Amino acid sequence: MTTSCFRVSEHKGQRRVLARQAISQGELIVVIQGKESRHPMRYTVQVGENEHLESTASEDPAKQASHYDWRYLNHHCAPNAYFRGRSLIALKEIPVGVEITFNYNATEQQMASPFVCWCDHVACPEGHTVSGFSALGPAEQEALLDTCQEHIRAVHALG
Repeated sequence: MTTSCFRVSEHKGQRRVLARQAISQGELIVVIQGKESRHPMRYTVQVGENEHLESTASEDPAKQASHYDWRYLNHHCAPNAYFRGRSLIALKEIPVGVEITFNYNATEQQMASPFVCWCDHVACPEGHTVSGFSALGPAEQEALLDTCQEHIRAVHALG
């Protein structure tokens, strides 16, 4: 699947995904594909209770440029996109040239490789670790719930 609405760019030694065209709120950005795994890994996206999707770009270099660019989507505490299953949807309007991001805590119950957040959101506590939904406090979980994957909302509802 080739997408025309975003492109991969490099900034300060990091790859990121930028909007190639204006993307409207609620618009489907991409449906990700890859190899399914039952366990989280450093570069997977959790798309179901025991379903993690990993890029298979290294296994299929011919498709690398178009099929697996989603692997460069970065975390942000105030993202402009969110996942519903394998579909990445614009949370708000995304202008041309703006980085497309999602909150990793909204897809991952537990991160395989937690990391220190470096997003530029003003309310982001400096130096906090992104570890997954289960590591968040109750207020943070509640605030994030609307943009969480179904498997996280289901576990949260069971309490």
